[in-house]
Amino acid sequence: MWKSRESFERLRLEAITAKILRLRSEIESVKQASLKDRRNVTATLSDGMAASQLQFVALCTEGQRRFRDLMQKQVAELMRLHEAQRKVFEHARRQREILQNLRDRKFDAYRIEETRRAQQQMDELFLARRNSTPNE
Repeated sequence: MWKSRESFERLRLEAITAKILRLRSEIESVKQASLKDRRNVTATLSDGMAASQLQFVALCTEGQRRFRDLMQKQVAELMRLHEAQRKVFEHARRQREILQNLRDRKFDAYRIEETRRAQQQMDELFLARRNSTPNE
């Protein structure tokens, strides 16, 4: 049971990690698109640009910045979730290890007891044979 719980919590942790990586990739894509747009605007400004075009570029740039900020807030929230989930996963892992150690100790004690019983039976058999053999 604890092994499956640990696996479940690990999968949840990995899912959060994947979301974080995907968002960071999207943020980087938006940054690269913004840089490309800025270069294009800079090149176009030297040739002249209508005020309406400049206003449109400014609105697009602002929209990209807001979108990027929103994604960064989502990454920050996911990082908090990741840390909380990491703690849950670590707890599940520790619980599994504790139970596994307990199970191993019980099994070792069982084997020792079985070995002791087998030795005791062999000793009793030896004594029974020794006592049952006629004395010469």
